[in-house]
Amino acid sequence: MKHKWLILSVLGIAIWMGAFIYQRQDKVNYVVWVNGEGISKLDYAQELAHTKQFYIWAKQDVKQLPSLDKDVLQRMIETKIVDQYAKKNKISVSQKEIEENYQASLGKRSEIDFLKLISEMYGQNKQDYQQKLADDLLREKVQAKLGEPLANWLARMEKTAAINYNTIKNGN
Repeated sequence: MKHKWLILSVLGIAIWMGAFIYQRQDKVNYVVWVNGEGISKLDYAQELAHTKQFYIWAKQDVKQLPSLDKDVLQRMIETKIVDQYAKKNKISVSQKEIEENYQASLGKRSEIDFLKLISEMYGQNKQDYQQKLADDLLREKVQAKLGEPLANWLARMEKTAAINYNTIKNGN
């Protein structure tokens, strides 16, 4: 009987420690939480790299943009808020809409030339670019439903959103 309690006690402590470590690890992998949904460090690092790549392509000195890290994170928080609103209000973007916009983006260029251009400009591939198109289309749809400028609505939403930041140092 004593062994049974000892085993159960050890098992309970192990489960508690595992949950604590998992919760801590989960927090470590995210830069910020927006209404309970995280923005991962990996996604943030990729978005920051794409943005820096654009400024380098445009021959601008990235070092002269001291708020770039914060600006990128702010844009990601806004995208998360828009996504949450869209999900709640059953607003979505179809693959057909994304493909139509992608084809329109090509213009008279071949797809190979276009993909080379977005790779040089943003360090993005086709999938990354199509995700940006989807985000932009979703923003347009949300703004149409709101009937007001998205920037005004986002400013109000950010005041009431539960936004919890983890410490960001050197873009990590």
